[in-house]
Amino acid sequence: MQLKDIALFIKENSKEQLTSYYGELKENIKETNHSINKLYFWMTVTVVIYYLYKTSAISGLEFSIIKLENIKLLGLVTAPIFATMFLFNTLLVSRLSELIHFSKLIGFRIYNHGEVSRLDLMPSRYMGFSRLIQPFSLSQELAKDDASEKLNAVHIALRLPGAIVALVPLGFLFYSNYKLFYENLDSSMGIASVVYTTYINAYSVYRFCSKIWKEAKKAPLAENNTLMYIEDFYPYRQLNK
Repeated sequence: MQLKDIALFIKENSKEQLTSYYGELKENIKETNHSINKLYFWMTVTVVIYYLYKTSAISGLEFSIIKLENIKLLGLVTAPIFATMFLFNTLLVSRLSELIHFSKLIGFRIYNHGEVSRLDLMPSRYMGFSRLIQPFSLSQELAKDDASEKLNAVHIALRLPGAIVALVPLGFLFYSNYKLFYENLDSSMGIASVVYTTYINAYSVYRFCSKIWKEAKKAPLAENNTLMYIEDFYPYRQLNK
């Protein structure tokens, strides 16, 4: 949803209606965040199983009445399974970002938050006001941008672990696809797995990069008309940054 659409929604609804909708948004945020956390867990499990398979730490698996004797199948299924989960995670994180942005702007309208700047209205601005009243979200914490901090070597070094955590799934995505391509083209099942995984990965990377590109284009001064329109609802201050 565009800022102008959010501004129109805020304009056409009373504070009581916005408060009710705000509660529904928080529930949606909670459910979406729960789904993301579950996906993180199963993605981690998939990576562990994959490396156990690659290091020959396991030679067979048995689940109740199902016994997997051809352990090579793990190499064929872990990569496409991980690719599918990564795609779902990318879509869910994008939805979570939109939900939090929408709830933040409505929260500004409902509660007396004081002065609001142009940066406060942007999706990438994940302020303490929003962060404290929403369920914990690992993806949003890693992606949050504190414009008040001036980046230097110390800040970059301290943020590096978070960047690594965020990039590890993306790195494994490419690594597993690479290994799948060079090791499993000797069967029809291997070819199908490679084609499916490559297609899903390409789409995931496209959605991932397009999201970053769209956020980069929404610089505070790039939507003056929309921002001036939405600023009618909030006490406003200009940032000289």
